[in-house]
Amino acid sequence: MTPSFDADAVVVGAGLSGLTAARKLVTVGRTVRVFEASARLGGKIRTERFGGAHVDLGAHWIGPGQPRITALVKELGLATEPQPLDGDQVVLVGGELRRFTGFLPRLRWGATLDVAISTLRLEWMRHGVRFDGAPDDRARRALDGRTAAELADSIVRTSEARALFDLSVKLIFGVAPDELSALVFLAYLHSGRGYLSLTSFEGGAQATVLSGGMGQLVTRLADALSPRVTLEEPVTALVEEYDGVTVHTSRSRYRARRVIVAVPPPVAQRIRYEPPLPASHETLQRRSTLGAWTKCVLEYEEAFWRDEGLCGVGLATDGPVQLVIDGSEPGRGRGLLVAMVTAGHAHALAKLEPRERRAEVTKAVARLFGPRAAEPVAFSDHPWGGDRFCGGAPVALPELGVLSSLGGLPRAPTGRLHWAGTDLAERWNGYMEGALESGERAADEVLGAL
Repeated sequence: MTPSFDADAVVVGAGLSGLTAARKLVTVGRTVRVFEASARLGGKIRTERFGGAHVDLGAHWIGPGQPRITALVKELGLATEPQPLDGDQVVLVGGELRRFTGFLPRLRWGATLDVAISTLRLEWMRHGVRFDGAPDDRARRALDGRTAAELADSIVRTSEARALFDLSVKLIFGVAPDELSALVFLAYLHSGRGYLSLTSFEGGAQATVLSGGMGQLVTRLADALSPRVTLEEPVTALVEEYDGVTVHTSRSRYRARRVIVAVPPPVAQRIRYEPPLPASHETLQRRSTLGAWTKCVLEYEEAFWRDEGLCGVGLATDGPVQLVIDGSEPGRGRGLLVAMVTAGHAHALAKLEPRERRAEVTKAVARLFGPRAAEPVAFSDHPWGGDRFCGGAPVALPELGVLSSLGGLPRAPTGRLHWAGTDLAERWNGYMEGALESGERAADEVLGAL
């Protein structure tokens, strides 16, 4: 008797990676079901309307050297525009506010030189450091036993340069340098074309925004897959059998030949697996954490900072806010500033009442942009740690010693289960480009198996 299946493949998670995998399978005629635990699409992509404009509360930018996401935007007929950079940026370092243009802020001569030299040393150190490697590699084990803070101790000399290094780590990963493995840090830099790429706007990973918001990507992908995508139906268990997988959800059971799990490893841990997963996958799920990130949107009657010769980009090495950008949408709505709160600051902010959060963030933004920034007409924030279906942002980070002991990120299929998500990408790990890479890889694995 031929076994009965509800689908060739079930995809767990309707983020960019899961939808990409489903789309590739459907394109070649395979039957697919996608189950999403949340009431919305997108995972760490989230676009909201604010002040008459679209604002990205999650994944925000597209940069050069990201061919998959660039091609997808073009294919879907969407338009991009550069991050607004006309005017000076501001930076608050050591209690002193400075205006600058370009990559390096104006610091003391020695501190500026220190930033330049330490940046070059990081670029040199990250070459050849990948997520994958031999588990008996002593050099990788040594790196994985150190923190990014200890790495910085060996290459950064001045307090201002160190403050900027710490700031960049918090913004990239959502954790402080003493919470991050040096091996994971350097491998991540290498996956994203280096430290300069990941910390730059013009010519870097923060170069371009999507007109109308990144949410259009997942909406259009899901529309093309409809009615195969089901929201608010979490997968609770995956039971492998000799001929397929029984997928248990909060509502029912389904049979599939293959399953793609496309959620962050700490979230995937909530699923019950029969038989139990191999030690590598179980370890990554149990011993990796997502960074802490909160995005805050402040609406003003007008984009007053432009009148003052500022582009709306502000950096701060102290206080609750680490980065502010101009989030205004050309020709729509009022002036918007988007403030990023990360790492321990995000944890502390989450403990406050809404009125207190608004006051703390507004005060910090006003330190960067002056008294006019102290009076937004509206305020909203989104703490990613409070999103129980994402668990944090932007990426899952293995604890010290984990990556080297595993020999790399466990991506290989386990039985009839396949693994996707930007957290497992080799290139542009943590970015939308990485989500596309891993989704395509998982779909190819399924097609090969079928």
